[in-house]
Amino acid sequence: MGTSLNSLANRLSDLGRLEESLAPAQEATELYRELAAAEPDAFRPDLAMSLNVLASCLESLSRLDDAVQSDAEAVRVLGPMFLSAPAPFAKLMATIVFGYIRRLKTLNREPQPDMVDLLARILAVLNSDTHRADWAANSLSDSIAFSIFGSNS
Repeated sequence: MGTSLNSLANRLSDLGRLEESLAPAQEATELYRELAAAEPDAFRPDLAMSLNVLASCLESLSRLDDAVQSDAEAVRVLGPMFLSAPAPFAKLMATIVFGYIRRLKTLNREPQPDMVDLLARILAVLNSDTHRADWAANSLSDSIAFSIFGSNS
């Protein structure tokens, strides 16, 4: 059901029905939040994906502050799993991280202090030869991604 709700949110957004896209994205996020609380290993990736869809819907509605909060939660949810086993989560992690960084740059903000170390570790893995192909098609280059950290990386 959560996957269907996320798909509905994406389709409504694609059709320009931005206000309508928010409710299914929120419902999917809440569903996966409950499932992830009960079975974290099974549902954290789905929760992270739903948070990413929610962030996109919020951004479409010019609610960038809320979108960044959703992105940050998605990074926190998926980050530890990605760092433990990068291969299955690399594409999703790249999508989430680069969306977060892009939105932060739009707001002319830096990551929250508690996120800097986690983001640096995630970006280091994504920047490795093993996983670069998983996000190479992304429009943000690694130099732009790392520039947000200044001397903290």
